[in-house]
Amino acid sequence: MDNQRFSIGEVKELSTMIADRLAEMIQSGVLKPRERLVQTDLAEQFGVSRIAVRDALHKLIRRGLAVKIPRK
Repeated sequence: MDNQRFSIGEVKELSTMIADRLAEMIQSGVLKPRERLVQTDLAEQFGVSRIAVRDALHKLIRRGLAVKIPRK
């Protein structure tokens, strides 16, 4: 496994790119209303860390494109 390390700035930039891509998928209907966005699944799909996906999901929540349901 590659032990490449990323700076905080790089992870934030990556999370913005992921959030933008997820927003496109939501707006185009690829992701359906009420569809669960699971961090581990998205991390695997995009080939990134769960931290980058977590940050991207927080961005979607702030944009009003996703909601967080506790314990789900």
